[in-house]
Amino acid sequence: MSKRAIVTAIVSTLVSMVLNILIHGILFGNMYAEYADLWRPPEEFRMWLILAQTIAQIVVFIFIYERWIPVKSLGRGIAYGTLWGIVMGFGSASGYATLPVEPMVGWVWFVSGVLQMVVCGAIVGAMVKAPTGTE
Repeated sequence: MSKRAIVTAIVSTLVSMVLNILIHGILFGNMYAEYADLWRPPEEFRMWLILAQTIAQIVVFIFIYERWIPVKSLGRGIAYGTLWGIVMGFGSASGYATLPVEPMVGWVWFVSGVLQMVVCGAIVGAMVKAPTGTE
């Protein structure tokens, strides 16, 4: 990965973590409280694992964009993020199939997954450019 891609990974990870806190902690925190018996208590959350998963996903996301998306632009980044987000959203929403939660929870998981990756795609599209031989 280029230096620019590494910086992009750091920025994307931070933005993704902030979005997770805003979406799942603040906007929908009350909704999740209804299902408190399904999750670990907050003091038992394995935050290091959530962070590791986020970093790994972002690094792979950027690696694929940097290596295999031929035209680098904000628009391409957003399109790439949208596609990745749809796939990720379906994976996240599949929890609805196995957990006794309302459909709204599945929709929140799906839409928030898409939204986060659209934002990360915009960041990647704006920051990762075609190689110029100067990095």
